[in-house]
Amino acid sequence: MVEFVKGKALIGPAVAIIGGFLLLIAGIIGVTNPLIALWGLLGLGIIIIPFVMTLIFGILGILAGCAAAIGKEKANYAAIIIGLITTIGMFIPLFVVSLAYIDPILILIGGVLGIVIKE
Repeated sequence: MVEFVKGKALIGPAVAIIGGFLLLIAGIIGVTNPLIALWGLLGLGIIIIPFVMTLIFGILGILAGCAAAIGKEKANYAAIIIGLITTIGMFIPLFVVSLAYIDPILILIGGVLGIVIKE
């Protein structure tokens, strides 16, 4: 039987899940953008790489947050690593596209809160 984290300790996983969903939304918006698809047809397919990376890291952030919510301690560390990679990746061209430059930081903060807050 799966037992969820309770009380204040659920704040960290919830923040990581929210950050993952925001990254996922940014990736979906980018991948479904008709202009990006047109550039891909014109041979400029490298334009879609940041949006695919955003999708991947958004899904990983959601999975890490969900795993942390069911009590997996190592999932908090995974959320920190995913948050660090995406936060650094925001400043590297062709890596991660962010909605408001806060979503990768939310995953990072969620992992840190998941480790710090114990109940």
